[in-house]
Amino acid sequence: MLSRSAERLYWLARYIERTENIAKLVSVYMNLLMDLPKGVEMGWQQLVRINGSEQEFYEKHKIPNERNITRFLLADASYSGSLFSSLSAARENIRASRELLPDEAWEQVN
Repeated sequence: MLSRSAERLYWLARYIERTENIAKLVSVYMNLLMDLPKGVEMGWQQLVRINGSEQEFYEKHKIPNERNITRFLLADASYSGSLFSSLSAARENIRASRELLPDEAWEQVN
């Protein structure tokens, strides 16, 4: 296997892992917020801190509310750590390595 192909497969796996981790992080945090007793407030900015992306978030958004933070972490195409960007990068890597992987892998990522 060429080193270029091996590198693409490595990054494919990393991007898939990032995608899964972001999805789990947001899901678990939403469930945590639903289970808190009334009157207990936990801000969504904790997710940005956990992700290590405070500076990037505050460059784009002034208010750290649920809508801005979930959009930033899940759907912001300009933020390389978002679920959307990670999934796009995974798709690009699998497209470049399609001949090395079974059709089932291609279908799952695509």
